Amino acid sequence: MSVKLSLQWKWFFGLTALIVVLVLVVNVSLDFTLPPYLVQRIRTDLEREAVLARAAFVSADSANSLAHELARQTGLRVTVIAPDGQVIGESDMPPEQLAQIENHSQRPEVQAALRSGIGSATRHSDTIGVDLMYVAAAMGDRTIVRVALPLHEIAQTTAHVRRTVAVASASVA
Repeated sequence: MSVKLSLQWKWFFGLTALIVVLVLVVNVSLDFTLPPYLVQRIRTDLEREAVLARAAFVSADSANSLAHELARQTGLRVTVIAPDGQVIGESDMPPEQLAQIENHSQRPEVQAALRSGIGSATRHSDTIGVDLMYVAAAMGDRTIVRVALPLHEIAQTTAHVRRTVAVASASVA
C-alpha cells in the first residue's frame, strides 16, 4: 500500500531537500574558495608589512631590538638576515641564542627576495615549530627583513565562517 502525500507535504519535502543541498554547496564552496582567498590576503598584507619593516631598518647593530619592537607592534614574527645568511635579529629568540639559528641564505623566500626584491614561502618553522607564511624584503646591501604569520588563522577563520553559515542555515530552516 502506498502513502499518498498531499501537495503541501510534497512542497515541504522538496524545499527541505533544496535547502539541504544549498547548505552543502555553500559549505563545499567555502572549503575550496575561502582558504586560497585568505592565503592571498595574508600574503598581500605581509608584503606591505615587510616593506614597512625594511624601511624601519637602521643598522645591523640594532637589528635584534628592531625585530622585537616590530613584532611587539604588529604581532608578526620578524627576522633580520645579514647578506651572508646569518640571522642578526629574531623576534622569537633572545639575543644570546641568535648564533644557534641556522643560516637562512637558502630559504626560498630569501632567495626570491634577493632576485626580485620581495619573496614569499609557506612552510613549517623548525625554529618555533608551527606552519608560517613568510615574506622577505631585500635591501640594497642584500640584508633581508622577513615577516611571518602563523597559518592556523586560516583554519580558524574558515571554521568560524562555516559555523556562522550553519547557524544562519539552521535559523532559516
